[in-house]
Amino acid sequence: MAFQMPDRGGGPTGPRIRVGRPSRRVRTLLMTLGVLAVLGMAFTMFAGFWTDWLWYRSVNYSSVFTTTLWTKIGLFFVFGLLMALSVGVNIWLAHRLRPPLSAMSMEQQSLDRYRMGIAPYKKWLLLGITALVGLIAGASASGQWRTWLMWVNGVSFGQKDPQFHLDVSFFAFDLPWYRFMLGFGFAAAILSLIAAALTHYLYGGLRITSPGARATAAATGHLSVLLGIFVALKAVAYWLDRYGLAVKSSDFKATDSWTGLRYVDANAYLPAKTILFCIAVICALLFFATLWRRTWQLPVIGFGLMVLSAILIGGLYPAIVQKFQVQPNEQAKEAPYVAKNLKATREAYGIDDAKVSEYPGTSKTEDKTKLRDDVSDTASIRIMDPNIVSPTFQQLQQIRNYYAFPTNLDVDRYSKDGKDQDTVIGLREINLNGIPKNSWINDHFRYTHGYGVVAAEGTSAGANGRPKFTESDLPSKGDLGTYQQRVYYGEKTTMYSIVGGPQKEIDYSDDNGEKTYTYEADSGVNLSSPINRAAYALAFSEPQILYSGAIGEGSRILYNRTPKERVEAVAPWLTIDGDAYPAVVDGRIQWIVDAYTTTNGYPYASRTTLGDTTADSLTATNDSRAVVAQQNQVNYIRNSVKATVDAYTGEVKLFQWDTQDPVLKTWMKAFPNTVEPKSEISENLMAHLRYPQDLFKVQRELLTRYHVEDATTFLSGSEVWQVPDDPTNKSGDAVPPYYLSMKMPDQKEQAFSLTTTFTPNGRDNLSAYMAVDAEAGTPGYGQIRILKLPTNTTVNGPKQVQSQFNSEQDIAETIRLLRGGDSEVEYGNLLAVPLDGGLLYVEPVYVRGGGLKYPLLRKVLVTYGGATAFEDTLGEALDKIFGTEEATTEPPEEGEGEPTPPPSSEDPTVQEALDDAQKAFDDGQEALKDGDWEAYGRAQKDLQDALERAEKAQDAADGRSGGTSSPSPSPTGSPDSG
Repeated sequence: MAFQMPDRGGGPTGPRIRVGRPSRRVRTLLMTLGVLAVLGMAFTMFAGFWTDWLWYRSVNYSSVFTTTLWTKIGLFFVFGLLMALSVGVNIWLAHRLRPPLSAMSMEQQSLDRYRMGIAPYKKWLLLGITALVGLIAGASASGQWRTWLMWVNGVSFGQKDPQFHLDVSFFAFDLPWYRFMLGFGFAAAILSLIAAALTHYLYGGLRITSPGARATAAATGHLSVLLGIFVALKAVAYWLDRYGLAVKSSDFKATDSWTGLRYVDANAYLPAKTILFCIAVICALLFFATLWRRTWQLPVIGFGLMVLSAILIGGLYPAIVQKFQVQPNEQAKEAPYVAKNLKATREAYGIDDAKVSEYPGTSKTEDKTKLRDDVSDTASIRIMDPNIVSPTFQQLQQIRNYYAFPTNLDVDRYSKDGKDQDTVIGLREINLNGIPKNSWINDHFRYTHGYGVVAAEGTSAGANGRPKFTESDLPSKGDLGTYQQRVYYGEKTTMYSIVGGPQKEIDYSDDNGEKTYTYEADSGVNLSSPINRAAYALAFSEPQILYSGAIGEGSRILYNRTPKERVEAVAPWLTIDGDAYPAVVDGRIQWIVDAYTTTNGYPYASRTTLGDTTADSLTATNDSRAVVAQQNQVNYIRNSVKATVDAYTGEVKLFQWDTQDPVLKTWMKAFPNTVEPKSEISENLMAHLRYPQDLFKVQRELLTRYHVEDATTFLSGSEVWQVPDDPTNKSGDAVPPYYLSMKMPDQKEQAFSLTTTFTPNGRDNLSAYMAVDAEAGTPGYGQIRILKLPTNTTVNGPKQVQSQFNSEQDIAETIRLLRGGDSEVEYGNLLAVPLDGGLLYVEPVYVRGGGLKYPLLRKVLVTYGGATAFEDTLGEALDKIFGTEEATTEPPEEGEGEPTPPPSSEDPTVQEALDDAQKAFDDGQEALKDGDWEAYGRAQKDLQDALERAEKAQDAADGRSGGTSSPSPSPTGSPDSG
């Protein structure tokens, strides 16, 4: 009989060893430091919370902040408390069920020392462990606030999945929450099991080397219940896995990312999951029965059988079905499931209504001269590339170094003389890198905003290939009328500014010097409160905010100033399009931001990665154009919201655009009164809304495979397309889609459209042309049209067209001459337009040269039906292509857009203007060297005036002579020399 010794669980019984304590002075110092540290951490946390609350209140979206905050707090405390109770109760129960006596063995003697050591601290140790796991679990659960809100507020889709006949909302809103709950249950069960097992071992309930039974009856029953709960949860997991098959992604040769059930899923995995569910339920009951049987024999056997069944039924059997049933006759077996995937994917991405029509690819008209007049009727060809001419805007319209334009300008429509005109537009935003002297006052108080819109016709060019501005100068004036020109919120405005106080701001500069201004709107957060100032001093790590005399009565701090980050902040459930664009609407500059609702839980719809499918040659060089995605992998997307951000006040408005989208309706239930109805969109704003680029890029990527509606053809992979690389540069990235006013063969008149091309997979010839009606407010908005070219006819794709341009001997020689000296040649957007059964390609060619290095339009490349032209103007190139060269002396057609030839020095009036331009340029260079910005501004204005006089004088001379004079060089070193 083994000798028994008293349990040491109650604590040590021998004499205590006294440990030296620190002196009172040291203890006081440590306590003071501890209190200060806690107060510092508390105020830091408070500052973050308080500044967030103030910001949301300032933009009138405090309900978004409070809803999100209380949801996170609720999830944190509920699930943190559940996890803490689960672990804590099981530790307490294991301690309570400890044996009164422990076996005399080396193992127990070793454990006895640990029991004695922790005895005085058992309660604190229990509280510490439960608090730690509770904090971790609560923090994890609070991150699921979107999942919770979608589950609670979920709206029916009104569509059922084809396998289980459940509403799509179950997979989009319910299943993610059930999976989170299941994962939490597994975590709680595993942590409780580990904690209970360790406690039982520490107090002798479990023994590894001690004589006698390995576990007491109490420990056996306790751990059996926990194991039974774990297995029961596994049964629930098997049951949910059945539904998970409808949204499961898998590799499939027909597509890169297959989602939904295939033959093996429906006929092997689905019944296997049901069988495993039944086995797991039985196994869980066997574990629970251990409470009465006090033996693990049956549950261990059951658990082993469950594991074996999972291997055989859940793994081996499906592999056998795939190998011997599916592979020998794959097309016949998989076709019904592919048809379901095709239908669901096309519906989920809004491409189910795409019109695919056959297009010959070559013109049948023998007399090509008849087509010359059709070009202007078919398309307003844009020769001003917004992705090239930003440096030209910068040089000619920057006016002051502390202004700048975005790297990529935007394309919009503005009405002129009753006719819509494609317009290249950009805002003159603040550029802190260009201010005369950087300091805290200059950076955040004086230079606070940009000024004015600069716009130019997209389909024409002015003298020497310069943009033909329709809105220019400082302050801006032109076709856009009167509007608030100050730009406090913009794409390049990333720093905070403090406005409205005693410190005056630089408004703009003219010939009479600098104009000052004080911000008048109530945007931003008021800094009159010392608490607010202290909080922002900490938030921005800038102590001067706390005590600076430049802050006083009326001072307000503006931050979160880019349009995309403002929309993302007030609607954290939306995915934001990468390209926000400005428009002048009702006397104000409004940033227009497209936003999407997404989910990755649409059954049978294939997934796509937003970051990859929206990438192109523009996003590769400009990170600010990248999509802001709440979830990168999605299989459902809608352009459900159009947002605006006022460039002066920063006011954010969200408008419901897709009135049928159930995902948007769900979020509108979760955040009531944040999205305004579609009817609130004004007529003037509607005129500037357009089809968003990122949605179009996602849809075109899906349509490379899902333009096919027949399952057999889809499986064969014979009609897979690809988006071609951008041929105008060597980045190797996809060609971006282009906005263009044009008409497709079935349209009666031009529509503002977004266009792209496709090539066969692995080849460079053209396989299809795609356009979507991008003009909001029209009946055809959003209609996708695809012109599918015959496979037996080879039509050049973008890369081949560019290669053809480069290989033409005359063109290559001209390009070589244009590159002479230190000049650089840049190719603009290669636009494709369907014309009489063929494809007309147009590409503007820009040259950077001289001392100022900004691009000017010098040539236009055109190809159609195998013929190529490389001329000074679009009109001349079209005349050459269609055999109407004699028309070059006639005035250009309205809207066709011909760059005006450079002024001739033969006319004395022209020469006088050129001399003035040369003098103004020289004066500007001297002012730059001296750092005299006022003089530089005057010189730039004089230069602009002189060039305009030269242009008008040349036009008058041309009118007298009845023709056009031959080009001659611009004034030496002038901004227009190329």
